[in-house]
Amino acid sequence: MLEIIYGTFTFGLAILSIAILVALLLFNFILMPLIKLLLTPIFNAGFLIHNSINKFFPEKKREENNDKQSEENIVIQKIKNNYIKIIIIGIFLPFTLFVIYANSLLLYNKIFFLNLNILLDAFFGTVGLFIYGAAITYLLKYIVDEDYKLYSPLVFIAMAIIIIKDKFF
Repeated sequence: MLEIIYGTFTFGLAILSIAILVALLLFNFILMPLIKLLLTPIFNAGFLIHNSINKFFPEKKREENNDKQSEENIVIQKIKNNYIKIIIIGIFLPFTLFVIYANSLLLYNKIFFLNLNILLDAFFGTVGLFIYGAAITYLLKYIVDEDYKLYSPLVFIAMAIIIIKDKFF
């Protein structure tokens, strides 16, 4: 059983993921309520001071050319609307093909030699990428609210790089 864990995700990565999960649970259910309890009055006082200063010194509204900004918003909206397609086509497919290619080249010195061990390794690597990426994206959803769709491809890219580095280098 230990060889299977080591062969697919490596033992260290499995232990690290369990430690991160436990740390996130402790933070979410123990530390976060304490932080909210302690910092809420401080932030409320700061917002009151900020609002009172803004009432005395209102900002002047400026009209600017927003063409460049609207083009950036269109690109960001396209990424947010199609983030699942971007993750599948841009990250999962190249990751799976790279794992198959690297394993076949390292084990058999052939390009894209398909074997059950290689296919299982690629499958479990992809499942691990999905689990880690989905968990971090789910955490991001609570941190940044609506913009998590914009950052989720970056999370999957980072996790793919970590898994490839841990697996092959």
